[in-house]
Amino acid sequence: MVKPSPPSLKRLWLQLAAGVMYLAFVSGFLSAVTDNPFWAVFVGVVTAAVFYVGLALCWVTLWARREDSKVGQYTIGSFFFLTVFLAGFLSLTRWVATAFAREDLGSTTPTVGQFLAVALVCSVFLTASIPFMLRAAESVIWLSVRFLRRKRKDDS
Repeated sequence: MVKPSPPSLKRLWLQLAAGVMYLAFVSGFLSAVTDNPFWAVFVGVVTAAVFYVGLALCWVTLWARREDSKVGQYTIGSFFFLTVFLAGFLSLTRWVATAFAREDLGSTTPTVGQFLAVALVCSVFLTASIPFMLRAAESVIWLSVRFLRRKRKDDS
């Protein structure tokens, strides 16, 4: 069996930087649409990204270890994970649609058309974020492994 080699340090840092830049781009867009300060939105977006990437990794890990279910069986844990992801998507969509309606119409209730347009834009941003966030998560995991396995001067 061939032992895989870890990715290069340069590649790990580039992947992490690309993920952070994508989150900054999304935060800038959300900040412009909702009239909230960039740094507050950026902190919220990074926190949500860390939470949802961690949740996705947990879900995939539990799915891969499934010892008590049959092949192809949809477990209740998967249902709960999907419910959390859907709730996050719908809350993001409602927040942006309400802010957009407040600016556009002076109302706190968005129209169905605005809600659908915002849902489409949010789904495009979230779908586009998948490769960036998975690569950033891979970078964080490998950088952590490298940091924990490095030789210290006093351990030599």
